[in-house]
Formats: sequence, structure tokens, C-alpha cells
Amino acid sequence: MRLLIAIGLFLLSLVFLLIGVAQRTVWAPPANYKMSVNYEAANPFVLIPKSTLELHLGEPTVSVSGPRTVFLATARESDIIGWVGSTPHTIIAKLENGNKLEATSVPGAGSGYSPVGSDLWRASTSEQKKAKLKVAPLTGEAMLIASDGASAAPGSITLVWPNKFDLFPSNLLLIIGLVL
Repeated sequence: MRLLIAIGLFLLSLVFLLIGVAQRTVWAPPANYKMSVNYEAANPFVLIPKSTLELHLGEPTVSVSGPRTVFLATARESDIIGWVGSTPHTIIAKLENGNKLEATSVPGAGSGYSPVGSDLWRASTSEQKKAKLKVAPLTGEAMLIASDGASAAPGSITLVWPNKFDLFPSNLLLIIGLVL
């Protein structure tokens, strides 16, 4: 009888250990979610709306690159739309079918103006050729991308959302398996 109980406990511990290891490896979600878009930039401003920034949970980091200066700023979406006004701009949104982003040009009248130094922005950065900025979409933030406000905005945009994975269930299974 003791032999049967020992074999049963050994098999049960083996099952717990295998499931615990599988949760950390085979069944583990990706470390982050990444979406990008590259397009021929023609408009001076690019808007990434709150709905695009909320495609996945967490605070995305937006990376932008272009041939000139890259300016990134976050503010309320309604404030950015009001600031851009009737200036031609591009909106970045998710394709309805699929997991890709698309750039949609919005025609307008008027010319661009420099967004640098405005007190409207919650956070902003300006770098040469590449820039990165973290966004908090849960507070209603959207993002404005520009170069100098007169020339075309950068055309290579990547959004990366971190994926927080809870290791507690896996740890619990591994501990139970080791105890058994």
C-alpha cells in the first residue's frame, strides 16, 4: 500500500512541476505587445488618439524616427485636436481586420507651426532623428508627433506595451510539486 501511495504522490508532484514549468515557458504570454507603422509622411502633425494607445493594457512607449528633429508630446486628446485645428494631419489607428496600424491623412487648410514650448503638453521631448516617450492613456492622454511644425512629421512609429505576467500560480505549483 505504501508503494502505491508513494507512486501516486510522485506522479502528482511530477504533474504539478510540469504544469508550473509550462506556465513559465510554453504557456507564458509575450513579454510585450508591439505594433508599428511606416508611411510616407506629408503632413506636419501626427495624432495618435487615446483609443489607439488603449489597444492593450498598460502604458505604451512610443518610439518615433525620422530624417530630422522628432518632437513628441502628450496631452488630452481634445486639447491636441483643438491645437492642430484645421492644419492637415495624420491619424494613426488600428486596422479593423487584423493587428496592424494604419496612417490616415486628414486634409485641411493652413500651415503648421512649431509645437515646441507650448504649455499645453503634459510631457514632451525633442530629439534628433529618434525619440521615445511613455504615455498614460488611462488619464485621457493622446500623443502629438511633429518635426518642426512646418515640414513633414516623421513616418516611422512603433508602440510597445509591456505585458505584466503574474508568476504566483506557477510558483505555487512548483512549490507544491517540490513538497510532494
